[in-house]
Amino acid sequence: MTVTIDVWFDFICPYSLITRHVLARALDGKDAAPAFHPFEVNPNCVEEAGEYPRGVWENSVRPLGAERGVHLAGPPVPAPAGGSGGGAGSRTSRAASVPAVRPM
Repeated sequence: MTVTIDVWFDFICPYSLITRHVLARALDGKDAAPAFHPFEVNPNCVEEAGEYPRGVWENSVRPLGAERGVHLAGPPVPAPAGGSGGGAGSRTSRAASVPAVRPM
């Protein structure tokens, strides 16, 4: 019987992206499957801050990802003002800011 593990996943958070890969490796070969439930702790975090906090990406996020075997392309960037019809809550502008992730 497969065990389902419910995981609430902040899809804009790089630490959640790293954890997703760690969990996938931990469950490999096990009779368990994650059920991801996406949410955003703060949907406007990038727009409010104007940029990802200085130093965090290079000093914390990338080293942790590398240590766990996950490559993160770069920090999210705010959507351009007056972009493709999306404001602060726009899923199209938000989707473009999610960092690309691939196994190392």
